[in-house]
Amino acid sequence: MKHWLRTGFFAIAGLAFAGTAALAQPVINEAVYDDAGGDDETWVEIKGDAGLDLTGYTLVGVNGNGGTEYMTVDLVGLIPASGYFVVGQAFGDQIADTDFQNGPDSILLRDAAGATIDAVGYGSFDPDEVFAGEGTPTVDPGPDISIARCPDGSDTDNNGADFFADDTPTPGSANDVECAMVPMGACCVPGAGCQVVSEADCNGLGGEYLGDDTVCDPDPCAYQQLTVCEIMENDMNGFPVLFGQRVETEGVVNSINFSNTTNEYSITDGGCCVTIFGGDMAALNIGDVVLVTGEVDFFNGLTEVSIDDVAVIGTDAVPAAIEVSTNDLATGGEIYESCLIKLTCVTITDGSEFPADGSNGNLTVDDGSGPTTMRIDKETDIDGTATPGGAFSVLGIGGQFDSSSPYDEGYQMRPRSLADFTLDDPDCGPMREGACCVEEMCEILTEDECAARPGVYQGDDTVCDPNPCDIVPTIERSWGQIKGSFKN
Repeated sequence: MKHWLRTGFFAIAGLAFAGTAALAQPVINEAVYDDAGGDDETWVEIKGDAGLDLTGYTLVGVNGNGGTEYMTVDLVGLIPASGYFVVGQAFGDQIADTDFQNGPDSILLRDAAGATIDAVGYGSFDPDEVFAGEGTPTVDPGPDISIARCPDGSDTDNNGADFFADDTPTPGSANDVECAMVPMGACCVPGAGCQVVSEADCNGLGGEYLGDDTVCDPDPCAYQQLTVCEIMENDMNGFPVLFGQRVETEGVVNSINFSNTTNEYSITDGGCCVTIFGGDMAALNIGDVVLVTGEVDFFNGLTEVSIDDVAVIGTDAVPAAIEVSTNDLATGGEIYESCLIKLTCVTITDGSEFPADGSNGNLTVDDGSGPTTMRIDKETDIDGTATPGGAFSVLGIGGQFDSSSPYDEGYQMRPRSLADFTLDDPDCGPMREGACCVEEMCEILTEDECAARPGVYQGDDTVCDPNPCDIVPTIERSWGQIKGSFKN
């Protein structure tokens, strides 16, 4: 759209003229939209033919979040003999507010007729954000660093190729950024693999830049095929050794989705277990065998695979729950992370009730060996239901919430549903019983059995003789009869 027109010695109607370089249209050549102070020394440089009247031209800021045009600068004046017109807050050929937003955003140059003749978009744009520049975005540099065309004035209609960060800006004169020296590195592009490009080009491709001078051989973008146990290897502080690395693994889903906005499942390969998190919502079921690709991640002590892709490749039985004591979970829960475990014959010792419907909550449970945390998650059907009154056994997924290194505390378990609770586990001995009043009839039942009648439980070890459910008899009499009884 906009290119240099190179003219040399030519003749028109027999007259000879010495030509000079001319621009088909003026271009945004350099800009500082973020300064180290209060953003009061920002500026934009326009390069064009000397003498071109910019009156009626505008600079327009386009918000990457939604694409709204949030700012317009009306230009006034001629491009000076240098070919560089600067509009800025504190200096320039025109003084105006040029405090354009930091990226991801775009700046447009429109002519007097309102047509967009140049545009530059800068920053890393998410898929749902609006890029209004040309080609791919350029970088979003720090304070007092400009985005500058390199070579000076060059326009290939690709911001990622035309603009570079320049820490020695040159308002009003030729750009001096050494574009040939722009750092390059490996870029992992979804669906396209590894490419060696600049960081700006990588961002424009929607890829992940792995750093300056990184290479594509061996391929850093390929997923390592690893077992879950290999992924779960930690250093001495409980931090994953493979943090940030791309991995591929498979396992059987052993949990519900503990999130209502993304994926938060756990899987097991029969030896170890790991949480898979993030990505587009996937309707996985317990027993699905899944193939997962993603990056090894970490959240408050819990090792995760941040999902790039997950696919169901079959079904299989979930391995039996690992029976652990409450003390073992509390003091050595690392090996039970994301695995299905069973706590046997526990009682609630702190946190007297399940959380209200729609709420999360922690309760302390103990089997006599020492306390540990049972977390009730609002994504289950447990919150808002009656809390067990006596000893019970429970299945759940091992987890951790520890925000500081070394990550060796905060272990917990999360039941998946009410079906994970066994309230009449024979291993826990006979359930405590007591008198249950169903109207005037009394039965000896457990508290849960009484509630199911429904009845009114009189307490553990209460009896039905004498009957605590007897209703005091009433005698029907008229008011006259009652008065008469007092007169006699």
